[in-house]
Amino acid sequence: MRQDSQREFKSWGCARITVRKVIVLVNTSLGSDSRVAEELRKIEGVKEVYKVRGVYDILVKIEAPDPDRVKEIISSKLRKIDDIRSTITMVVTNDGISALA
Repeated sequence: MRQDSQREFKSWGCARITVRKVIVLVNTSLGSDSRVAEELRKIEGVKEVYKVRGVYDILVKIEAPDPDRVKEIISSKLRKIDDIRSTITMVVTNDGISALA
């Protein structure tokens, strides 16, 4: 992992976590959520895209083989899409908990 990536992930409190999955909440310009969602679906590493209602407009699940690739997807691709106003990135620390039947 590059030194700057290590620093950033440590600042997130993730020094011992291998960052390969993140959830990104995306806020878009008014009326652009469908187009932005379609653009997000085309990005390699983006596994799931959901339009949601609330403060944020889109939820994106990203998976990559290493932390540097995760960072590259977010900074070089996702944040370059027109009409994305803001994002919040959350690091996934486990594979989830199955719902009880």
